[in-house]
Amino acid sequence: MRWLLNRPHWQRTGVAARIVGVTILLALVGWVAGVAATTLFPTHVQTTYYQADVHLDLIPNSTVSVPTVLGDVDIHFDGPVPAPGIVVNSQLRRGVLEAFGTGTPAISALRPSSAQIDQVAHDMVIGVAVRFVAGLLLADVLTLLALRAWRAQPRQLLGVAAGATVLAVIAPTFAGWQAYRIDRVSNVATTSLLGYARANTDILGDLTHRSSEASRYVVSALALSNALQDKVAPDSPDAPTVLRVLFVSDIHGIDQYPLMKQIITDEDIDVVVDSGDLINFGDEQEASAAGIFKGIQSLGVPYLFIDGNHDSSSPTNHPLLPALGKIANVHLLQPGPGTYNEVSVAGVTSQASTIPATTVTATRTSRRSS
Repeated sequence: MRWLLNRPHWQRTGVAARIVGVTILLALVGWVAGVAATTLFPTHVQTTYYQADVHLDLIPNSTVSVPTVLGDVDIHFDGPVPAPGIVVNSQLRRGVLEAFGTGTPAISALRPSSAQIDQVAHDMVIGVAVRFVAGLLLADVLTLLALRAWRAQPRQLLGVAAGATVLAVIAPTFAGWQAYRIDRVSNVATTSLLGYARANTDILGDLTHRSSEASRYVVSALALSNALQDKVAPDSPDAPTVLRVLFVSDIHGIDQYPLMKQIITDEDIDVVVDSGDLINFGDEQEASAAGIFKGIQSLGVPYLFIDGNHDSSSPTNHPLLPALGKIANVHLLQPGPGTYNEVSVAGVTSQASTIPATTVTATRTSRRSS
């Protein structure tokens, strides 16, 4: 450090600022490289029936995400600072389904035990940490070699590298240590059909027209989801709800409305929001032939719709919108170019755009007493 102390104050300040800036930049490069290493060479873990490849998410979100065939299980944690996100790509181990013969196993039969989840968590942390540090150090070495080629002072390089490595390792380690604790679980969210299927296992009966193989994969997703839920949030209370929304998208001409109607009845849904791609080719006849219009009408709750790119035959031709507008429970959020509707359901109002909007009050045929 003598070379720095011997300089005038203004030069010392400038040099110190550059060193700090380079250190932070090198730490960020190391972070990206470390995450990339965990993605390219994921950590493999397994239980009796499941196996998974684990890697870090580039965005620190303090979330463990477990994708399944029915949707994702997202376990969110609260910590003082955002911790690295963890993605666990799980699947059944080879030969597991064959071991149960031709029948569909019970959900309880496929559930991993609490001890197995603990062991997987331990192996996951060790494996991901080793790969992250290896990727970070490799990036630091390559960056140092590049800087050395520009004739930077060796002592500066070593100091910057040491500081960047410590920063890139200690910061996410501390964040993860603080966040990923059972007592810091903020909520466990399930996406797509998984949340509904967890609470309504009778939905498996609707799969009889499918192969038994598909049914068993569904059961495995429910078993894994239930085990994770019980492990991290066994006593999570039911939160009071003001509005229950069923969000759908990309139906693409498939009549899914009998299933949606069952979900609306079982979950006491107030409103359905469809973000588009209801059909494939933007043809009104396509929707009519698929039973889309009758299906929407049968739901008995407000149906908020905004069209997607597959719902029009050209940028200026939207024949589906007028047809949908004739259905009593349909509310078009964008009935035409530059026109938006503001819809209010159960006292909750959608946010309108800056373009002047028309307010529409949507009501469902039956309401909850609470």
